[in-house]
Amino acid sequence: MSDLITIDDKQMKKYIKNKLIKRKSQVAGIYRGVLNNLAFDSTMQSKKNVKKNYINRNKFVERSIQFDKARGSNVNTMFSRTGSRIVNNFTGLKDQEFGATRASPDISTVQARIGGNLSKAVSTGNRYTKMTGVVEIDTQGSRFIGILRKLEKQRYKGAIYIKSPYKGKGPKTVRKGFYKFGTKTFRQNGVNHKHLKMIKDLSKSSIRIRPRPWHKPAIKKIATEKNIKKFYKKNFERMTSDRLK
Repeated sequence: MSDLITIDDKQMKKYIKNKLIKRKSQVAGIYRGVLNNLAFDSTMQSKKNVKKNYINRNKFVERSIQFDKARGSNVNTMFSRTGSRIVNNFTGLKDQEFGATRASPDISTVQARIGGNLSKAVSTGNRYTKMTGVVEIDTQGSRFIGILRKLEKQRYKGAIYIKSPYKGKGPKTVRKGFYKFGTKTFRQNGVNHKHLKMIKDLSKSSIRIRPRPWHKPAIKKIATEKNIKKFYKKNFERMTSDRLK
């Protein structure tokens, strides 16, 4: 996803009217510089927005935000562009910008990494995979309570896979998913027990990603009339070696 950046020529007309432009090549150079300044600053602002608003586990997402420079000398077709490149079918930033409905993501495994540090493995208490570290509980059977109590006594810190809603007495879990013992407790038959805390909801086949724009706010902040005038002045002085007051 990307936006083409274009600008009006009001400022350039003033330069030409006041006979400040001496060569046609200077006109193209000024336009090109303004467009590239806007694209570069918008790209940097987009990266700041992504860093601030999202959890970034690696540099892949940030590096996908790039810009294309304005080129050539034809001012009628000149443009620059900023946005996120789609690499290996990655559409995550587009989904965040506009919102989307996507299939429920795969279950995390012990090979996953957390906190942006690729050298740090997931802690034991946060590991869960269908193969190891998970107890599968059929909540329709009476053994649901028994197994939970046994795990609780063992101070089990891994995930618990509950494959169907529990409808009997005792701790209530209403959705299929992964759970772990939380810190809060409840009292039953004179004994304190830990509540189950959901860490992964598997009850839905798809999820709705709400819009959390990062791109439009960057364009809105950078492509202002004030900034455009500033970039015109900067590039006029660069191309003509004349100082503007």
